[in-house]
Amino acid sequence: MREIILARIDDRLLHGQVVVKWIPHLEVDAVIVIDDELDNNPFLKKVTLTAAPNTIDARITSVDNFIKCYETVMGRTLLIAKTPQVFESLINQGVEIKRVVLGGMGSGDNRKSLYKSIHVSTEEMASLVKMADHHVEVDIQIIPDDKPKNILKI
Repeated sequence: MREIILARIDDRLLHGQVVVKWIPHLEVDAVIVIDDELDNNPFLKKVTLTAAPNTIDARITSVDNFIKCYETVMGRTLLIAKTPQVFESLINQGVEIKRVVLGGMGSGDNRKSLYKSIHVSTEEMASLVKMADHHVEVDIQIIPDDKPKNILKI
């Protein structure tokens, strides 16, 4: 049996905070990083996967290949992507995602501060609101110890 436990938006993808805090907290069996650019770069893909604990199934896939990849995963699964549009696309394809957490979205041109290290573009905010409108719980929660903050109540 497989289940998506959490979908995390973090522009750093798979890194120390995810490995040390989120993976043990969620007790996941698998992590799937969904990023087209990373999936097409064999060197960076290999380097990124070395960050994952060897006790879990860690994979990197493109948005287009996600469903095929996910069908072969077993157990509790954490999804990670850089942008909310990735998860919105998966939801539109029928993937059941119950909760999306914003963890790290950097600042830059045309990005507004939403909360601490969370900055969003107009398009990203629209995507987050669409997911929330489709009964997906969308929270800001940088680490598991933080109290979740619903994006519609900030």
